[in-house]
Amino acid sequence: MSEARGITDPEFINMFDKTQSLATYAGTEIVRMMKELRPTLLDELGLAAAVNRYARDTLEPHGIEVETEIIGMDEFRVPSEVEVTLFRISQGVIGNIREHSEASHAHIYLESNDNECIMIIKDDGKGFDVSKITQVDRSGRGAGLFIMKERAELVGGTGSVVSKPGAGTEITVNVPLTEDIANGKDTGTDS
Repeated sequence: MSEARGITDPEFINMFDKTQSLATYAGTEIVRMMKELRPTLLDELGLAAAVNRYARDTLEPHGIEVETEIIGMDEFRVPSEVEVTLFRISQGVIGNIREHSEASHAHIYLESNDNECIMIIKDDGKGFDVSKITQVDRSGRGAGLFIMKERAELVGGTGSVVSKPGAGTEITVNVPLTEDIANGKDTGTDS
C-alpha cells in the first residue's frame, strides 16, 4: 500500500516550488512579449521616444554611441499602424547594427509632417555589398532587408538600403501619410 503524501512531503514541496517558479516565469514572459508587440512607450510618448529608447538600450551597452535627430514628431502624431510598422523596422535595423555592423556610432533620423514620415538609420560600421543580397539564403542572411521592405510596403511606403564594404549602412523608410492611412483604412491591395 502506498503511503499518502501530505503537505510536508519534501518531494511535493519541491515540485510545487518548481511549478510556482515556472508559472511566475511564464507570466513575466507573457508580459514582456505583449510589450514587444506594442511597446508601452509607443502609446505614451510616440514613435520617436520608443525608437530612441530601444536604440540606446540595445546599442549603448555594446559601446555603440547613439545620436537621434527628431523633426516634427511632436506636431504630427503618426497613425498607429505606421508607428508600429516603423518601430518594428527600427528594431530589425538596430538589431543588425548590434549583431553585424561592428559600428561605433549610429544615427537615427525621424521626421514627420502632414504628408510623410521618414526614418533613416545609419551606422559607421563595416557595411556590405547590397547587390549580393538578392534573396534570403539558408542561413537567413538577407531576411531582414526583405522584411523591412515588405513592412514598409504594407503601409504604402518604401524602404531602401545603401551600403558598401567599409562605408557603413544607411536604411531609409518613407511612408506617405495619406488620408487612408491617417483614418486607419486598409492599405492592402485586393486580390
